[in-house]
Amino acid sequence: MNSYPLISIIIPVRPGASAQTAIDSIQKADYPLELIQTIVEEGLNPSRQRNQGIKKASGEIVLFLDDDSEITPGLFKETVKTYLAYPNAIGVGGPAVLYGNTNLQKGIIAVLTSYLGVYKISARYAPTGQTRETDENELISCNLSLKRELFKKNNGFNDKLYPNEENELIQSLIKQGYRFIYNPNCQILRQADSEIEAFLRRIFNYGRGRMEQLFLRPSKTSFFRLLPLGFLIYLFGLLFIPNPYLYLPFFAYLILISVASASAAKKKLKIIPLAIALFLATHIIYGFGEAFGIYTALKHQINVLIRH
Repeated sequence: MNSYPLISIIIPVRPGASAQTAIDSIQKADYPLELIQTIVEEGLNPSRQRNQGIKKASGEIVLFLDDDSEITPGLFKETVKTYLAYPNAIGVGGPAVLYGNTNLQKGIIAVLTSYLGVYKISARYAPTGQTRETDENELISCNLSLKRELFKKNNGFNDKLYPNEENELIQSLIKQGYRFIYNPNCQILRQADSEIEAFLRRIFNYGRGRMEQLFLRPSKTSFFRLLPLGFLIYLFGLLFIPNPYLYLPFFAYLILISVASASAAKKKLKIIPLAIALFLATHIIYGFGEAFGIYTALKHQINVLIRH
């Protein structure tokens, strides 16, 4: 790989939508502009759109962004430097650093950058630790690069999955022996959701996608991944089992998220109750998403059996 290889940027957008936010940031990159190929793919299935973009890509490195991704000027050079440092890596990614000025956005950032809030996924939204070998937990598709030739050989993203298509692909490639690198300095910027409905919809879809991925490609999954579903079942159990001792774990949970919220609030008292509510809502809604993902995955498998 040359010091300054051609990089192909693929940005999926909805029909009629604009990728101008991402494109404007690309123009400010500290990288030779003649070595950047920008491909915008319209459609309703981002997984399929990314695969279509790959067919048009000429770069040694393919980097996926979303239409609202704002690259940092040094992203491309840092990505290339990481590939040179880890020549056996097939992919390099980093965090989509969230920003926002409203109390809601600050509360959302507090949850998504907290290990208690979203487990290892928190590394997707804030730079953590050192450059390291990683897995699908810490990488996100709106800031993910791959070596084009190896990517093409593995048939790209599964267009039956969205979200979690990048998770499934990374998981599959790691099983084949390929390596992925998380570099906290490979950063993009992304505005946090400004509406609670959009945030909760995103969390629900993450939970749904996680379980659909698990059914599509059965594998070992972390106990912590299933905690939201277990938490949801536990809450329903409290409605039907009148035992006061069963409430003790819930009170302990409230203490934990209260401490995490107070820490994240950084002396801004107004954010603390909002963050507590968002922690609770995130875990419950993700659990509902997992439950719905189980339903849709089983429904699909039953339909396949009926057709055959």
